[in-house]
Amino acid sequence: MRKIVFCLATASFGVAWAGIPDQINAINEENRRVLFGKLLASEGCGEVKKTFFQGLDRRGAGYWSVQCKSKAYQLMVEDNAAGSSKVVNCEVLKLMSTRCFVQFK
Repeated sequence: MRKIVFCLATASFGVAWAGIPDQINAINEENRRVLFGKLLASEGCGEVKKTFFQGLDRRGAGYWSVQCKSKAYQLMVEDNAAGSSKVVNCEVLKLMSTRCFVQFK
């Protein structure tokens, strides 16, 4: 699991602090693909084909599945001022009986 730091300026969306996951969901799919592509560049993602919001955990962290050209990842963004993030390859999650691109229940 790789840990990355995620920063998102609230002013760029013109909204008050509503939590990083909420701000990410407020942007359109095309811009979310660009954003996640930059975050996953170190993973060799390249072009992001699609994103899928899986849901929030009890702490308010948001989880997205991200389909890159050749691999898929789960991106977790914490609901804190730094927007701390973690990335896990979906193949690894599958070994742990967890699936990407499935909404949390």
